[in-house]
Amino acid sequence: DNHGTSPRLSTVGIEVRRGGHLAGRRLVEAGHRRIGFVGPRFDEPGVVRERHAGFVQALTDAGLSLLPEHVVRCDAGFDAAVAATQRVLAAPRRPTAIFATADIIAAGLLKGFVRAGVPVPERMSIIGFDDLEVGRHVTPEITTVHQDIPGKARAAVEVLLAQLAQWPDARSERRVLGVTLVERESVGPPSTSAR
Repeated sequence: DNHGTSPRLSTVGIEVRRGGHLAGRRLVEAGHRRIGFVGPRFDEPGVVRERHAGFVQALTDAGLSLLPEHVVRCDAGFDAAVAATQRVLAAPRRPTAIFATADIIAAGLLKGFVRAGVPVPERMSIIGFDDLEVGRHVTPEITTVHQDIPGKARAAVEVLLAQLAQWPDARSERRVLGVTLVERESVGPPSTSAR
């Protein structure tokens, strides 16, 4: 997941931008028009920036915009996401759906929304990213973008061993693994009162 630009740097990553696009498109297809974004800062190169870019592109493709009031920054942690829920709900016209840049954030938001009396997905839809086990251990289970983390680890070891075998003439390599959308229970249509 290194986003460095050195031609000597080998990397193993995923279709990060496509994952953000899949998430945004899924929420649009569910009928949402006010869709929020919750995650760490995205103003520097890296996975969060790419997830954000893909998500925004999906909204743009549907003729929608990501409003500044629907962007909530929070650290990639459960407690930070629970606290971020209040900022999501404080928006003048609150979103009806959220793309969380990580499943741990999605799980924290889920807890925060339930505490605030905003049931998921009846009044708020959530989609995460990573397909971590936590997404299956909460109720409702979290719809998410799957990345093959063990596959990334295997690919990284393969690249490293190949470079060691070719040393000192090793060439850099870039591998990109695919992503898929995993449908669970946290995405539904917007409630009629929110349309």
